Amino acid sequence: MASLSCAEPVTGMQLNDEGSLPGQFAVGASQDGSSAADRCQQFGKGICFLLSRSDQLGNLMDALVNQPIVIDSGSGVLKSGFAGDGAPRVSFPSFIGRPKHVRVMEGGEAADSDFFIGNQANELRGILRLQYPIEHGMVVDWDGMESIWAHLIHQELRIQPEEHPVLLTEVALNPVVDREKMGEIFFDKFNVPAVFFAMQPVLSLYAGGRTTGLVLESGDGVTQAVPVVEGFSMPHAVGRIDLAGRDISEYMQLLLRRAGRRFVTSAEFQTVRDVKEQMCFIPADVRAEVIFQPTLIGNECQSLHDLVISSIARADLDVRRVLYQTIVLSGGNTLFRGFGERLLKELRALAPRGTKLKIFAPPERQFSTWVGGSILTSLATFRNLWISSAEWQERGPSIVHNRAL
Repeated sequence: MASLSCAEPVTGMQLNDEGSLPGQFAVGASQDGSSAADRCQQFGKGICFLLSRSDQLGNLMDALVNQPIVIDSGSGVLKSGFAGDGAPRVSFPSFIGRPKHVRVMEGGEAADSDFFIGNQANELRGILRLQYPIEHGMVVDWDGMESIWAHLIHQELRIQPEEHPVLLTEVALNPVVDREKMGEIFFDKFNVPAVFFAMQPVLSLYAGGRTTGLVLESGDGVTQAVPVVEGFSMPHAVGRIDLAGRDISEYMQLLLRRAGRRFVTSAEFQTVRDVKEQMCFIPADVRAEVIFQPTLIGNECQSLHDLVISSIARADLDVRRVLYQTIVLSGGNTLFRGFGERLLKELRALAPRGTKLKIFAPPERQFSTWVGGSILTSLATFRNLWISSAEWQERGPSIVHNRAL
């Protein structure tokens, strides 16, 4: 039977095969009032040492005195805020709402080009057609995504983008041209002074003060299994499946329709999603869930537990033991009650005999990626890694592939 225990320095829920102790979790500021940056100095010394050796990666910028902005553009929810904060200041659904019917302005002029973003779109979703610019971790509507980022910068954060460097998160194994397009938008459209790109699971590991472990990150659009050793991902061992929270919502919508409950519109789909997040759980013994049996919806991808096992199997032999003992959950799709216990049960059936398994499940892990970015960009040594606008102009889009985590 899975047991729950607590381990330091990573506080939170830990599932393993050994003992049982209650755990607590604090995101950002700790119980003694320390900030995310303080926790990096306390727990993440490996990260600091790692970055202190990276002077050769790029020229130092003379002045980056303003707080960097961290933007985690998820398929379902966008999180953003300032480096050093313990939690994102802004969090809203990453969809755009356009009126279902043409509005007529005073004087008879049609206003069919109006759109709403973020929480306002969510509040008015009953009269809007909701569209997600990001599907399965990939941007499919760049104009819509640019509008969301512009709304974030000017309406939510209320900053001058020319004055703040920006860290952007990205999904593992995304097309390389996506990173170039993001750089183009932020440098050429928003005129930011510097940009950096970091993989979401790597930042999630940093959020707990660790530099080595296997991160299983499952959000709204993508599930990723990424082994990280000494702060860097192992590209040959990264696993990804395009099966996540939105697929569960769509399957639940289908089941409700079969039961005689029709949820057809994009607004009604959000209602289904709300019901899923508030009511659903993962049982320990049956195999009737989409994420543990993707064939239920005709998807031939790996299940979550197969993804974890295959990712660790592709990692170097000498780090597999520590990866099995440091499996960190991240993303809103892992928040289902019973998720960790069920995953541990499935992994135990697949892992080599005698393997010790530990799963760390921080309660607020839907923000882990953002918190990791906040910690990373608050380090003084991180200044060496920013891609400056001058470097972008001099070397072109290819520079974004030479400097990223």
